[in-house]
Amino acid sequence: VSVLDIKGLIRGLGRGVDTLSYLVLIDSIGLLSFYGASPYEKIQVERLAGKEKEEKISFALKLIREKSLENLFRQILEGLLFGWIEKRGGITQKSEIIERIEQNSLEKGGGEGLIGLILKIFTPWIDLGEEIITFYPQTANSLHLLKKALSSLFYRPHLTYHLSQLEYFLQRELLPLGEPLDILLLRRYLLLSPSFRLKKVSERECQIMTFDK
Repeated sequence: VSVLDIKGLIRGLGRGVDTLSYLVLIDSIGLLSFYGASPYEKIQVERLAGKEKEEKISFALKLIREKSLENLFRQILEGLLFGWIEKRGGITQKSEIIERIEQNSLEKGGGEGLIGLILKIFTPWIDLGEEIITFYPQTANSLHLLKKALSSLFYRPHLTYHLSQLEYFLQRELLPLGEPLDILLLRRYLLLSPSFRLKKVSERECQIMTFDK
């Protein structure tokens, strides 16, 4: 998938699903405008509230889940994201995925809603904490070991390392575990994690420190 047609996807997903229930569902995640609902249908959606609205959403989700669409969504995400994420150490954040979808969609404004819909059906990624996610079990394991190694190096507040120092010490920490240091994964994690602060000190070097707790 090089360019995503969110409008076509949303219309296609609604086939075989009770129309009003489906419209209430996609309205709840900001995708109603991608369906092309008629004025009458929009009025019907607006009239629903409370328990009746929730029942419609639940019914639509039940019918959609029965379609077994996980493989379809995985193919869409794989085409849009996998090569892109691999160049980023195998980890990303939901906000970055939404931005990537927006950049590669025929229509703008549907990225967040599409991810919201996917998450209502199934969870396509592995949550690594700190709002960081991956699609790869091996990356999840590598980051788990990397975090443990970082914890042992930043064993007290206010410790500071140059990046080159940190990489050297991490290699020593990970070597007995049979885990090579993934430099790209490390650098992406340090950028994404709210636990660390980076300070550039030269063209080729920066300092790494933890945020004060």
